[in-house]
Amino acid sequence: MFNNESAAQPLESSEDISQYLLHSRSEILYILRELISKKTMVTVYFNRGKEFILTAMLTVLPERGAIVFDCGSQDALNQKLLESDRIIFVAAMSGIRIQFVTNKVQEVQFQGKDAFITDFPKQLLRLQRREFYRLEIPAFARIECAIPDPSGGKSTVLPIHDISLGGLSITSNKQFENSEIMEKFHNCRIELKNFGTVIADLEVRNSIQVTQRSGPVTRLGCKFIDLSPAMQSLVQRYMVNVEKERRAMTAG
Repeated sequence: MFNNESAAQPLESSEDISQYLLHSRSEILYILRELISKKTMVTVYFNRGKEFILTAMLTVLPERGAIVFDCGSQDALNQKLLESDRIIFVAAMSGIRIQFVTNKVQEVQFQGKDAFITDFPKQLLRLQRREFYRLEIPAFARIECAIPDPSGGKSTVLPIHDISLGGLSITSNKQFENSEIMEKFHNCRIELKNFGTVIADLEVRNSIQVTQRSGPVTRLGCKFIDLSPAMQSLVQRYMVNVEKERRAMTAG
């Protein structure tokens, strides 16, 4: 299954993004391979940004200076892509925006299936600002969100999938799977292990269905409403500590 983090429209060259551009071939190669290993969904824009396909990177061919990616689901759009001279690739991987541009694409066979091949990008945008960073919660650091019952009943405790300074996503149950966009949950409690308890109001911003080993579940993306500086500090300290522990475990 694809890691389907939503990618916005391509950033325009007029925006101040030069400091986020990578030109090192080795760095670009590393990021492209990360897109492949994490099965990140990539949006490919063409026809002056008027049309796009959703795809995935299949392989990188450093010796040929090329990358291979999957065809789109519609033959008509695939044909228009072949006729385009400027192709923009946009993805969001672990809260980091990835964007690069190539020229013409060609048809190719990859592992017996139709695919596209294009030149290795000369530069790549890797945009990570603090507000974009989102921590996917690993198993060893699992935390939950307790949503109070407005009528005074028992709170509903739901697992948190990821968290940032701007909000979090929770794996819903049947009670909340039909929550509406902009719906608000007040005075939610998030126990951040040894770092303290965050009390926050949440606003539902998106709802998607994902497939887990146990079957399909609904995941609600929620925004923090006016989270206080003190609560932000708790979230920040928790995120930094989890990343530190994860790196230590990987290195060990």
